[in-house]
Amino acid sequence: MGGDYPGTRWRRGQDKIGFVALSSGIARNVQRYLRLGGDGILLGDGSLRYGREASVETYYKARLAPRFFAAADVQRIRNPGYNRERGPVWVFGLRLHLEL
Repeated sequence: MGGDYPGTRWRRGQDKIGFVALSSGIARNVQRYLRLGGDGILLGDGSLRYGREASVETYYKARLAPRFFAAADVQRIRNPGYNRERGPVWVFGLRLHLEL
């Protein structure tokens, strides 16, 4: 669930501020596979204490020049990899976008 809000209110019509919240889980058979030591391309490190992965994220996208944008982003993830032994973690990001 989430959304964004255009910057027209503060006279930056091409800017946006956004917020997202999400929660996800994995099937019981995958939980068991990972708990028994299985691994996959993104998950699995030899053990699993299952917990739903939940994250909140906010970002600001700004137009810096014609056809050039930057976005700053921060996320907080609880139970990354569906494992209660991990996290919470903070993830910071910066994106640059040039339209040619």
